[in-house]
Amino acid sequence: MDKTFYDLIIAANIDVHKKEAGLYDIIHTFGKNWYAQYLLNGDIQRILRLAPGKKACDLGCGTGNVTRRLLDAGCEVTAVDLSAEMLEEMNKKMTDKNNLNTFCVNIDRFLQGGSDKYDIITINAVLHHMPDYLDTISLAMRRLSGGGMLYLVDGIHKDKPNKYYGFIRKCLLWMDKKLYILMHGNKKILFDHGIDYTYSDYHCNAAGTNGLDLGSIKELIGSNGLKLVRVSGYNIGMYLGTLAMLDDLISVSRNSFRLIAKKNN
Repeated sequence: MDKTFYDLIIAANIDVHKKEAGLYDIIHTFGKNWYAQYLLNGDIQRILRLAPGKKACDLGCGTGNVTRRLLDAGCEVTAVDLSAEMLEEMNKKMTDKNNLNTFCVNIDRFLQGGSDKYDIITINAVLHHMPDYLDTISLAMRRLSGGGMLYLVDGIHKDKPNKYYGFIRKCLLWMDKKLYILMHGNKKILFDHGIDYTYSDYHCNAAGTNGLDLGSIKELIGSNGLKLVRVSGYNIGMYLGTLAMLDDLISVSRNSFRLIAKKNN
């Protein structure tokens, strides 16, 4: 990728996450969504059972959604994010920081600049922010210890749903949005905050690739000596857990993936 464009995407992410850090857990759908958190907890528990140890690295840790769970499980966690403001929000949540090390740096630079190996590496809802997400995954795999676990979650490119399911989902999204506004009482903060995501979210909007290519990700992982443990889908977009679960049950397609892979010993 052209360096100028690479730098543009990184700069856009620094700017966007500086603006939204204090609102992040409210304006993003998975923060308060019990169903999304239930799926995440199940994935983390599976990873912990299969990992060779508890030395973990959470890349793009944000406000600490995954970091906190790893710490609660007794892991020694390295949390990396390029936004000082996001790390500040995460630190407010952490009551015990004895096993937590934080780095405010671009993920790619962090992975290129060290040699430590990790038993667990998580990249949750971050790859779509990276200029070249396949390169980021390649760098992450090199930092896994033998038998180490890789966890990826993000949006994928998909075809338009059939018109019947598309109509039902529009109704669910409308209901979800109205109920969430009633709960939080400030539509402007939730949906009209004026933040431009064109380049920060380049890989999940029409300006870019409109979603990650899961096939290419799976091929890359397999060619680097990792075995897929689980690949499953989820529909991002609902704020309320009950509606998210209903959407997941009736959906004929998925707009995101959850992937767990294990490196050969």
